[in-house]
Formats: sequence, structure tokens, C-alpha cells
Amino acid sequence: MKRSNRAAVILATIGGMLTALSSAHAAGPTDAKPSANKPQKVEAISGSSLKKITLTEKAAQRLDIKTVDVRQDSAGRTILPYSAIVYHKDGSPWVYTTSEPLTYVRQKVVVDGVEGDDAMVKEGPAVGVKVVTTGVSQLYGAEMGVGH
Repeated sequence: MKRSNRAAVILATIGGMLTALSSAHAAGPTDAKPSANKPQKVEAISGSSLKKITLTEKAAQRLDIKTVDVRQDSAGRTILPYSAIVYHKDGSPWVYTTSEPLTYVRQKVVVDGVEGDDAMVKEGPAVGVKVVTTGVSQLYGAEMGVGH
């Protein structure tokens, strides 16, 4: 498959997943929890421009959401997988953290460097906090209202 065709297939697949995931967002952030008909609930966080995303268990499975703990290396640097980072439209790097099941919030990070698959961060989530490593772009699309 040609490179441009492969990219088109990947973009179409991601677009379809984002559309399916974000279709429930149109109902508005006043719903108490996601339901069988709504794979996610996106709520504004008071006093912030950020939103909290709550997925149904089935939505999280479909998106294959995976998380890992932020860790510290032997030099004392805070490390997280580079795959956890999503770049906002202004170029700023962010990660999605989770402190309760199926609930995700975007948090800004300051990247100090990248070595292989790891990013060293000067600012961001504390060691031990869970960050999303798979499904990051789909969460971002849901938060930003892609498809609406």
C-alpha cells in the first residue's frame, strides 16, 4: 500500500472512532453518567477550561485505553511514556491522567527531553499518577468535541 493510502486509511479509522466516541457529547454535559447509548460524558471542570471525560466500560474497551504510572529514574527525573503526550493546537504538550476508573482529565506537562520511548518532564503529574498511553488522541477528540 502506498504511504499516502496508508495515511488516509489510518486517518479515516481514527476519524470514525472519534466520531463514534464523541457522538454522545452533543447531548450536553448535564447528564449524570454515560449510558449504553452514550459512550462518554464530557463535563466542564469548574474554574478551568479543562473537561473531565467519563467513559462507559465498553467505550474504554473499544478504545483499548491503557495506562501506566509516572515513574522516577535513577537520576531522579520524572519519566512517562512519550506515547502519553498529546499536543494541543497551540503546540503545548499534555497528558491524560486518571485517578478513578474510566475518568480522565488532561494535565499540562513541560517536557525536558525525550530518550527513546520515554519523555522526561519538569512539570506534570507526580510519580505514581496513572497516565493514558493508548487512546490518548481519542480522549482528546472527545474533549475537543471532534465531530460536532
